[in-house]
Amino acid sequence: MTGDCGRFVESTVTRDQLPKQAPKQQPKQQQQQQRIDVRYLESLLRQCLDSESLVLLDRKISSLVPIDESYGSLVLQIEAKVRNFDESQSETVLHLVAKTPNKSDRPYFDFARCMKKEAYVYHELMPVYRQLERQMDVPEDELIDILPRYVGHRFSLGDRLSSDRVDDDAVLLMENLCLKGFYTCDRILGMDKAHAGKALEALARYHALGIALKQRRPDYFESRVVAHARINSRDYSQIDEGLDSILRMFHDAELDYRSLLERQLPTILERFEAYRGGKTNAARPREPWATVTHGDFWLKNVLYRKDDKGTINDVKLIDYQAYLFNSPLKDLPHFLYMGLDDRARERDFDALVDLYYDEFLKNLKRLEIDASPFTRPAFDEELKRQALDEMPMMILVFKFYVHDLKGKYENSSELMLNVFRSDCCRKPAFRERLLHIVRFYEDRGWL
Repeated sequence: MTGDCGRFVESTVTRDQLPKQAPKQQPKQQQQQQRIDVRYLESLLRQCLDSESLVLLDRKISSLVPIDESYGSLVLQIEAKVRNFDESQSETVLHLVAKTPNKSDRPYFDFARCMKKEAYVYHELMPVYRQLERQMDVPEDELIDILPRYVGHRFSLGDRLSSDRVDDDAVLLMENLCLKGFYTCDRILGMDKAHAGKALEALARYHALGIALKQRRPDYFESRVVAHARINSRDYSQIDEGLDSILRMFHDAELDYRSLLERQLPTILERFEAYRGGKTNAARPREPWATVTHGDFWLKNVLYRKDDKGTINDVKLIDYQAYLFNSPLKDLPHFLYMGLDDRARERDFDALVDLYYDEFLKNLKRLEIDASPFTRPAFDEELKRQALDEMPMMILVFKFYVHDLKGKYENSSELMLNVFRSDCCRKPAFRERLLHIVRFYEDRGWL
């Protein structure tokens, strides 16, 4: 993260200095690019790095993630050239990722609530997990390390970390792992067994630590972990609108889905009703399964890195803005079914479920937690329950795979609402995906 990268050519003007209205002839993308900035970045870096003598010499800020992968926030990459006069005269270039609100975007993720949840995971929960592992004599170089390096955050310009007020100047800073060779899998092509397996190993450890913390520090778990998890960061009214569009399709005589789905349609309709308003996410989870879940676990929220031989040697999980107090198996169905490539889904799905279960038990035992309640039959029953609960959302996500997303929308709110309201359910591609998931569930006895 050190070294002189030369002078940056991009202006360091703040948002307050920008013209209030861009010229009419400018393209929308260019207008949006000019608005991208982090106000008072120097003071933020001083706060995060605990260095009052730090001076920001130059910076380059640009968008990192497209709107169809970042809902409700701007994800920016920052190159910040700094000098710390207390330590040395040398210049350092910090390569960072910043999550900050998109002022023009108010989608079904509420950024203020997301910010509270995600900052808590980075700033407090993961250090607590690492300390818990230390107490169990896990070697220092083997402690859980599944997040990008946390740099710091602010909720607003006027308040420091203790504030509950989150405004449009909130920022979460972390290390930019792209410069270390990390990458994500293609969401259209999907993951192979090796990539999915590495992600599930990390996820199983994360889930097991939540159960260990619940048992060893129950007061802290309830007052801090569960309290943050209960912050509702989603607007379920928009999700319900998308579900309603699919329900109308099911009842459309012209499409004849009643005949197509036959005996499974009543169960599917029942699950749609149970999902409305986020009821399946808000309900208190069944014991002994209650733990900390990721809440938005899909293939674009997993970063991988390979060694010189092409073997995956590191994995990071990102985007904890929707983490839940729920069953660990709520994270599995969408990640595996929607994320695997066709070959892995047909050949490796069950083996990957086995891998997750084995890793989950291994980590419970390493933390000296009684694993006897987590039998394989109980696990299979819980997975079936969570797969049924998540089926409506998975069907809704099909819309994003058959709808043309490219080049049509200025922000994620516009994109999401148009996809939710679209009639792409009438397309043969949607019909094929729906039939495939129903048959997939039938084959596993989940329906």
